[in-house]
Amino acid sequence: MTAFVFTCRYREKQLVEIEVMDGRELPGFYWDSEKKRYFKVLPGYKAPPDAKYSKENIKKQREADKAKMKEDSHLRQRRKQTVMVPRDKSRLHRVYHDGEIGHRRRSYYQQHVWPSACASQLESHRVLESHAIKYFAGENTSKTIYTVIGEVAVYSQNPAEVPVGADYGGKVRQHDNRHWSLRPFPYHATAIARMTSPVSSINSLPSSGGLVVTTLGAERPPVVYLTDPERDGPYVGQQFTPKSCPTIWTSSPRPNFSVSDSNSVSETTTEHIAVGASTNLLLFSRAPGGNWDSKTVLQSKSDLLALEWLSPNTICTGHRNGRIQIYDIRAKGSARVLRHPAPITQIRRADDFTRLVCAGLCNTLTMYDLRKAQAATEAEARLPHKERKRKRDRKGKTNWKLPFPHSSNYTVRYAYKNADVQGLGMDVCPKLGLVAAADEENRLNVWNMYTGQVVKKYKSVDQTEPERPAEPKRIRCVRFVEDEDGDTSLWATSEGSVMKYGW
Repeated sequence: MTAFVFTCRYREKQLVEIEVMDGRELPGFYWDSEKKRYFKVLPGYKAPPDAKYSKENIKKQREADKAKMKEDSHLRQRRKQTVMVPRDKSRLHRVYHDGEIGHRRRSYYQQHVWPSACASQLESHRVLESHAIKYFAGENTSKTIYTVIGEVAVYSQNPAEVPVGADYGGKVRQHDNRHWSLRPFPYHATAIARMTSPVSSINSLPSSGGLVVTTLGAERPPVVYLTDPERDGPYVGQQFTPKSCPTIWTSSPRPNFSVSDSNSVSETTTEHIAVGASTNLLLFSRAPGGNWDSKTVLQSKSDLLALEWLSPNTICTGHRNGRIQIYDIRAKGSARVLRHPAPITQIRRADDFTRLVCAGLCNTLTMYDLRKAQAATEAEARLPHKERKRKRDRKGKTNWKLPFPHSSNYTVRYAYKNADVQGLGMDVCPKLGLVAAADEENRLNVWNMYTGQVVKKYKSVDQTEPERPAEPKRIRCVRFVEDEDGDTSLWATSEGSVMKYGW
């Protein structure tokens, strides 16, 4: 048994110091680790106003010590269980990474030849004509397509019966060599909702075929509008107004993940929708035959601008300060995993749940690997020479750095032009190995997802065509859509219309 040596001394403020040989806890005394001594805990009515070792102060200090010990233990556990690889330059390292999660290394044909072959014969034609379509949503081209016309009007575009082979003259060539198609559009529009402020996102639910619409908010507060148009009819739905929320940036329903994937679980019947409301992450859930329920699952200090489901239980969030976080709906916990060098505008999952493609401002479009959270060097944090723009500070010095130089090391970088336009469309198709994104010059670019090589570029519709507004309309929505036959095509808004790029 350890022997204790007590030496009691009384000071001016009636504090009792006890010198011992051990730091174990004693009733009525507090061990100060800095001074290596015990101090008697004085009750509030006996302690002076500036007493450090009063009962209330000791209680607060012990709570702070417990929180710090818990945080240090969690940090040591993370460092022990995390394998950090500083660089991924060699192909051998990539083979090891794929082997860790049970994926077979893709062949040269799948990474280089196949994506270029898929994009080589993509031809464009206009599907929906309105001159004012901003967003669209739809899981299948043969079913109903939902569109946002203008800023607040939501329409359902239902398939129309068009006689087979009806062309009504094919194409017409005018004197300035522009082609006009006289083929009838196979959809007719029906108004289903009208929002109180500009729409920020629209998505269809893959399980039930419902619809979720979010608004930015203006004179009226922002809302989350949930409806089942085919069952409820027009202008019928549930509307949620988040508290203390100035705006809603984006939304993302949980997709139908493949059950054959060894890293995913079988899909449940409960529907989930992730919503980025200002700086908070909201999760909407609905059981079969029930009503929608919402709760705030994550709070941050920066605006949440992008959302993506990496797995049936994991949500990835992108913020204005460049932070990339993941949230687990089962564990109800989050972690900061990556840092983008600029404000984030879009996030999409790549060919695996550990890889994601992130688009941001300052001409940044990169692919990250969650297993490589190592910070990039100062040289890697700068833009390539071809993408740099001269920016001088007040002292006249040229600054080549990005807003957040302490960013994570990327796997693939894509040549992308978007200096300061918020909300341009972007999507990824792992099946074809393609990445499609719109730039600030109203062009739709398609890259090889694995190599970063540009395989296709599409210019926007000519703004000088008759009956079209003079101001350019940004490409706000880009989606890869798969039809009933399994064929995948690229859909995008262009000058107020919806264009399809397919074989």
